Amino acid sequence: MASRITPDLKQQVLARTDLVELIRQRVPLKAVGQNFKACCPFHDDKTPSFHVVADKQFYYCFGCGQHGNAIDFLIAYDRLSFNEAVEELAARAGIVLTPADANDQTARVATAPLYAVLEQAAALYRQQLRTSPNAIAYLKQRGLTGAIAKHFSLGFAPERWDFLTAHSAFAQTDPQLLVAAGLLIARPDAPTGRRHYDRLRQRIIFPIRDRQGRVCGFGGRAIDGSEPKYLNSPETPVFHKGQGLYGLFEARQASRNLPYLLVVEGYLDVITLAQFGFPYTVAMLGTATTATQLRQLQLVASEVIFCFDGDRAGQAAAWKALKLALPLATGHHPIRFVRLPADQDPDSLLRHAGTAAFEQLLADAQPLSEVLFDTLLAQVNLATVEGRAWLATEATALINTVPAGAYQTLLRQRLSTLVGIKPTVSPPPHQVQSPMTPARLTLPQRAAALLLQQPQLVAQLPPDWPDEVASWSQLNRDDVRLLQDVLHWVSADPSASLAWLRERWRDDSRAALLQHLTHPMVIAHIPPAGQIVELIGIMRNLKQEVEKNMRRQLLSTRHLNELSPTERAQLRTSALSMTPADQDISVPD
Repeated sequence: MASRITPDLKQQVLARTDLVELIRQRVPLKAVGQNFKACCPFHDDKTPSFHVVADKQFYYCFGCGQHGNAIDFLIAYDRLSFNEAVEELAARAGIVLTPADANDQTARVATAPLYAVLEQAAALYRQQLRTSPNAIAYLKQRGLTGAIAKHFSLGFAPERWDFLTAHSAFAQTDPQLLVAAGLLIARPDAPTGRRHYDRLRQRIIFPIRDRQGRVCGFGGRAIDGSEPKYLNSPETPVFHKGQGLYGLFEARQASRNLPYLLVVEGYLDVITLAQFGFPYTVAMLGTATTATQLRQLQLVASEVIFCFDGDRAGQAAAWKALKLALPLATGHHPIRFVRLPADQDPDSLLRHAGTAAFEQLLADAQPLSEVLFDTLLAQVNLATVEGRAWLATEATALINTVPAGAYQTLLRQRLSTLVGIKPTVSPPPHQVQSPMTPARLTLPQRAAALLLQQPQLVAQLPPDWPDEVASWSQLNRDDVRLLQDVLHWVSADPSASLAWLRERWRDDSRAALLQHLTHPMVIAHIPPAGQIVELIGIMRNLKQEVEKNMRRQLLSTRHLNELSPTERAQLRTSALSMTPADQDISVPD
């Protein structure tokens, strides 16, 4: 369930996070004075251009322009959503989060009671398996041992509509809580006492765990031939089919540094492979592969190997997974595919051919690039112009989804060789993402950059600066409004770190521009001693622009002789502050 991310929570999370330590766990850092540097993890970096500034709790890369705070780093490196990044940092810091929205129906039920009833149900299912001869016989017939069944906490749901509701363990539990956990189905129109029934019946039960090892849902495999063969928990506040992976928790328990993750189609495939010495295996939760699941796979393993069934449905699933993987493919985290015979799945092949043969299949798994072109080439005749044109069109559309860089360029070169057309080489990422240069900034934007990166400058401004800044509203300019906001932010807390200031504008419509302004290159041309001079000069320029507008407004509506003494005094004061080139009027007494 999503958590409520408040400004106070973000500040608390960032205050308790050591950015250097967070990044050091993922990227080798080298100390340079009080700061750190490394080869950038976000682009193909030959020399260290990635810097971590400890006192500002901020990172930036002079090569590709990537920069931000701890939240930004987890979003970019671990490929998490904003909420997931904050939740991850909160968990590291021991901060307890609250539900996202008390008005959201799915958020009204706190997660702790849901996890509690799911764990209790899992225990009851395990206990039931030990006393169910038919279920034990089914598992033995599938070749599973008692040890592996225990390792994955397998259970059994008997053929009863009220197994859970009638059990003493849930005698005092509100049925609505069991409905919210996905364990029961409600029948509002049924007679009292029969308004809820068990969702899973006469099925082998596969507990599904989240990244923390908590049971968040179940999969059920029918053993009596009923349909559907597999039935999963519904979407709940703690269970999302398109986000989780069956077996991932167990795989990470086997090794914190996974050499690879093998992705298969079924829960039983995961368990069988683990039993035969392949513990780094996961499966989707009854759905096709999603982009979220792919990101999770790349987060925890250096290599991902897909091993779907050899039938037509399995190959279609592999092709879909390949297309979803293209936007994440850079060549740094290999993605490969095992092609099984048409009549085999991982379970059957392993039992038929043996462990050594399966290990060889994994070793021979094809890289994503080969599968991409082999699949397309099987559908076309390259001897014809039409065939080469079709390949060029189809392959280009797919290659365009790959991140710009060396890997994409090599794919284009391969396509060029096949069809005889010179590839269009995309610019490297650092050219696409380079920060704004000083020449492109307006003066107010440059002042905003100075204040964002050096908020202590606000303490050196003249005492009357708030009144002066308020008058800028007359200019009605977006860049001036931005500078007004930045001055408000930094004056509220001149000691605020750049990491915290970053969170002030994350949801602002100008977030992209503000993010650019925090890059060190934007103000690198201004020496430290000249920064306050530059800032005051820009503010003085805006003050003169306000006064010039005021004069024009007064003189455009009335003749000079019609002005009141007060208005004449305003004009005289503003004229004295003008540069000689701008003094185009004289004001008589």
